[in-house]
Amino acid sequence: MAGRYNRSTERSGGRRRSAGPNGRIAAFIDRDNTIIEDCPYCKSRDQVRLLKGAAAGIRKLNLNGILAIVLTNQSGIGRGYFTLEQMQEVNDEMRRQLGLEGAAIDAIYFCPHRPEDMCSCRKPATGLIEMARRDFNTTDEFVIGDREEIDGEMARRASLKYGIVGSKTLLDIVDEMLVLYRKDR
Repeated sequence: MAGRYNRSTERSGGRRRSAGPNGRIAAFIDRDNTIIEDCPYCKSRDQVRLLKGAAAGIRKLNLNGILAIVLTNQSGIGRGYFTLEQMQEVNDEMRRQLGLEGAAIDAIYFCPHRPEDMCSCRKPATGLIEMARRDFNTTDEFVIGDREEIDGEMARRASLKYGIVGSKTLLDIVDEMLVLYRKDR
């Protein structure tokens, strides 16, 4: 079963740069513990706290014309811990807080399935990347996440560069990716 996703029409104020004649550049970013503090099965806007450097990193992507696309596993939906509407409330609050700091997410794709469902959209599978590529015609991408075994593995399966936040901030990883990206050009 294909993963559900929510594609926003919201666009950042930054310029858009084409990756070439047929595509765009995208950063695929994990949500929990990369943009916002990890709270187990987060289901309320009151639980949303941006991590240090998250807004600045996303704003830098926006200003460089790189799509900021969130890819997130949300098995709490499949487990019945929270509803689709509650997840959207958390996402809306994250977007609101980012917006207050001049940063914008272009889209959010999520997998609502439990690990045992064996779907093609649950990270580290690449289904969410494939959906975003189709919707945005991306041809150049990189991944930023917090877990080597999930986000790093997804990036390897999709043959993409990636950075793991660990002790670094999202801004630190964006800076590193921009340097790597420019070296490849």
